Amino acid sequence: MARHVRRSSHARPTRRSQVLGELLGHSAAGSAHLMTNLRGTLTVQVLGAAAIGLVLAASIPAFAATTADATGAVASAAIAPPVATRLPAGPPSQASAADISKVLKAETKERRVAAKARADRAAERKVAAAKKAAAAKKVAVRKARAVAAAKLARSWVWPVANPNIGTRFGATGDLWASGRHTGVDFPKPTGTPVRAATSGIVIFAGTDGPYGNVVRLRHANGAQTWYGHLSKIVVKKGQRVTTKQQIGKVGSTGNSTGPHLHFEVLPKPSAAAIDPIPWLKKRGVIRS
Repeated sequence: MARHVRRSSHARPTRRSQVLGELLGHSAAGSAHLMTNLRGTLTVQVLGAAAIGLVLAASIPAFAATTADATGAVASAAIAPPVATRLPAGPPSQASAADISKVLKAETKERRVAAKARADRAAERKVAAAKKAAAAKKVAVRKARAVAAAKLARSWVWPVANPNIGTRFGATGDLWASGRHTGVDFPKPTGTPVRAATSGIVIFAGTDGPYGNVVRLRHANGAQTWYGHLSKIVVKKGQRVTTKQQIGKVGSTGNSTGPHLHFEVLPKPSAAAIDPIPWLKKRGVIRS
């Protein structure tokens, strides 16, 4: 067929159009239509006798091409570098539609490989970011727990949960060798957990006359707390304990008329016992 050329009024014929014309001039018999769109892109369409179409859209610095087969199916590829540089050696006019199609397929494959590589790298970055975020979260959780533990270690709590006060500090009578009650009693069923009122070191864990089974703790401020009449002791002398840690169980050993915890506070090692209730409240006792 004769080759028909239509030029847009927006552009003059260029060397590129001449090369493309020569490139396609000896392909499958057909007619060529050249036009320049408003963006200055040259489009060449070849319609062959076997209904094989080839469109090369030439733009700088690369070509974009679309091929159509007899069934109308379309495949696209970006050609970079230009198609002419990837065709078999020889004048562009000797290039066949098969040669051009081969180049387009190669370009398409390269694009797919590159796209997959980019997707893989993006996935790797996403996984790495997730791991980094998880690690940062773990660090933040550990720090928060450390802060909470430090705060708890400095706090004071009741030596038993949900306490009900029985005999108060200073009560008098012949039930006590000194004639007066040196602590405060918390009636609880036998076996109820007894916990450290605050962090400290066990300085005594054993039996001591009227106290029965007793645990004595020394704290950072020098004060001591005593826990008497226990049915069981679960700590040892020299052991460090933290606030709310169980140190024994409620019982009725020693000079006792029923299961309860006898709790004493000595502000200093050689000082006399004081009323535990104001002491605990002054230190912001946690009622839980």
